[in-house]
Amino acid sequence: DSRIDACVSAARVLRRAPDSLRLLVSSFDPWMLLAFGAMCPHLPTAALLHSDGRRYQLGHIMPRLGVRIINAERTFVTSEWLERWHQRGLLVICWTVNEPSEIGRLHTLGVDGFICDDPAAARRVLDTLPPRS
Repeated sequence: DSRIDACVSAARVLRRAPDSLRLLVSSFDPWMLLAFGAMCPHLPTAALLHSDGRRYQLGHIMPRLGVRIINAERTFVTSEWLERWHQRGLLVICWTVNEPSEIGRLHTLGVDGFICDDPAAARRVLDTLPPRS
């Protein structure tokens, strides 16, 4: 299976990476995350979820696959989804968040992080927002 070959190749390379690198392996394919996690259990894995509706419900199986992070497309993250994922012990990072209003909305909801094109600009927006309790 070419998916397993891809996991083996990635694991081979990432096992040689210096410990000083902060690595996170993400995929839309939960079975690739399971395979990769078995080969490199020391590296965190994240499930990429997008708004096409096919992967929303997979959050419940991610902890069983060793996944601890959800990388969710920003457009479908709601307080309900965030609460479900957090109740399962998952961190939630949203992508791609560039608009100040969207940064504010997601910050207020309580997401754990953002993937954006300009981290310095996102930081400036976050610095203007009240801290979360």
